[in-house]
Amino acid sequence: MLWLLLGVVAEIFWVSGLKYFSDNLPGIISIVIGVCISFSSLIMACKKMEVSIAYAMFVGLGTFGVVCIDIFYFKQDFTIVKLFLIFVLMIGIIGLKLIKEEKKS
Repeated sequence: MLWLLLGVVAEIFWVSGLKYFSDNLPGIISIVIGVCISFSSLIMACKKMEVSIAYAMFVGLGTFGVVCIDIFYFKQDFTIVKLFLIFVLMIGIIGLKLIKEEKKS
């Protein structure tokens, strides 16, 4: 799970960088490094978890993080619809994780 969380943090970093840091060489290099860390961490997480669960959590938590960074740090629009959709996304991720844990028992 630690690999997955590291990958999500790197995912949030490089995805945000696509919009805000891609206009100079150091920014592009940091995006490439973020992509490498992100996907390397996902590969490591997939060795310890079911691939479908790891990928769903990776993408879902990354999306949640990018939306939060956009709203709170980069001052993007905040709407009730965005809040609702993020809530639905998180419920789906939690549900997938709970179903996986239920199968183990």
